[in-house]
Order: sequence, then C-alpha cells, then structure tokens
Amino acid sequence: MRSTARWMIGLLLLGGVALAAGCGGGGAEIEPGTNARLLCYVGVSGERAGRCNEDSNCTEAEGEFCWFADGAPEGDPGHCHQCLDDGGCLGGAQCDHGACHATCGSSDDCVSPARCTGGFCRPPAYNLDFQLSSTGDKDLVIDTDRTAVRGGDDACAFSRVEWSVAPTDGTLTVAPDDDVMVRVLFTPPAVGEYKAVIQIYSNAENHSPLNLYPCGRALEETCEPPPNGMDSVCPECVPCLDDDFAGLEAQTPDCAAYD
Repeated sequence: MRSTARWMIGLLLLGGVALAAGCGGGGAEIEPGTNARLLCYVGVSGERAGRCNEDSNCTEAEGEFCWFADGAPEGDPGHCHQCLDDGGCLGGAQCDHGACHATCGSSDDCVSPARCTGGFCRPPAYNLDFQLSSTGDKDLVIDTDRTAVRGGDDACAFSRVEWSVAPTDGTLTVAPDDDVMVRVLFTPPAVGEYKAVIQIYSNAENHSPLNLYPCGRALEETCEPPPNGMDSVCPECVPCLDDDFAGLEAQTPDCAAYD
C-alpha cells in the first residue's frame, strides 16, 4: 500500500468570520471552525505515492519503481510510480501521472471513493473538512440543496461536497450547541491553481450564505518543503488572500462534468 505523503495545509482568515466564536441567542446562527483552507503541494492524480531513493523502496507487488523528475535537485528523493506510459498498465487502465487508473465518462464508471476527473477514475487529491456549529438559541436549518460553488471554471475542482449527516429532503437540521461537518473534495482535473467560494445557505440570521474559501495548487507530484519535508525546492503556494477571491461570488462555473 502506498505511504501517505505529507502536504502543507494552511488555515486562512477570510471574510471576517474565520475562527469566530458564537455567543448564542437571537435565533438560528451558524459559525465555522475556520472558513478558509489552503492546499499547497497536492499531487494531481490523487495517489499518495511513497518516496524513494531506489526501486527497492517501492511496493513490488504493485509493480512500482522509483521515478525521479527531470531536473529534480540532486539528493532529493523520488516518487514510487506504477507507470511511465499506458504500456505499463494492465486491464485497460491508462497511465495517469504515474498511476494506473481506469478511464471514465462519468463518476458512474468509477468505484467509490474515486470520481471521474480529467477522464480518469481518481481518488480525491485531498478532502477538506469544515465544522459548522449551531450557535444560536433556535434550530439551524441548512438548505443543502442550495449549496453553491462560485468562481471561474477552476472552482469546479472544489464543487463536490459531502455532509457528515445525510440531509432529509434537501435540508439538514442542527440543534443549538451542536455541529455538523461538510467535506469539500479537492478533485483537480489537471496541474494548476484552483480557488472557489462555497456558499452554504441556511436560516441563520448572522451568515446566510456562509462563505467557505478553499484554494490550492495541484502538481505533477507531491512536494514536501523544508524544514520537515524531503524536497529542497518546491514551487510557491498559490496566493489565497482576500483580494484573490474578489469577484468570485458573482461567477457561476459550469461544473456539469463533476456530477
């Protein structure tokens, strides 16, 4: 089994509501534990490729070998890959950034938790969990059917959301002083930078919609910078400050391919 790579995950303060403390009272209210998350160096294929210095460091049963990117700094470890091209895969799978993945036309062609992304059945590159707390003195009713992703077409990489409690008829009721988790899946179709505004609608009197701000950079491979990482050089993180989200709320991307 592939080892888990370490990714840099940042918490941001955006929109004046991150890490806000609710006081209760005055009707239904909603507060996030944090409303913004940053992913710096996530591998686009979604695979948690192990790091290596030679082939013997990789999983022989999965046909893995140690691969070093062109131009990689001397001394930095490589990544355990399954393939370099389609000829290295079996059973009709194709080579997807070093991993053998089935091709697909929709997520119905894939086995969960994989989703059809970029024409391949890939596991999510990362899952971002946001805690939403009911801080008022009345039930918080979240209209899950109205959850919306805003931004350019790159925002669709964050358009797949899951709730820790199954909604009933498109709504989810959270009692005062209770909370619920919403999971935002990061499924980038290609290498690049991604950001979105996820809008959570409810009967809350303080934030409706409540905006969540995920952003990240997908790379050919994961990268782990010093002082705790293995790579001496990593690209800069995607900028994810207030100004970088300006105007996104007014844009509605076409995310039909992410159903």
